[in-house]
Amino acid sequence: MSMGLIAAGVRYGSAHPITPWSSIMETLRTELPRYGGIYVQLRMN
Repeated sequence: MSMGLIAAGVRYGSAHPITPWSSIMETLRTELPRYGGIYVQLRMN
């Protein structure tokens, strides 16, 4: 699914710290930068 999103042109992903983590989010976090994208996860301080 993650690679399908990237192939379809998705170049931005984001998550809030309470968002349930999944393999989709992990793959987007690692793969988006390789395709010119960005992934942002908010941090609670």
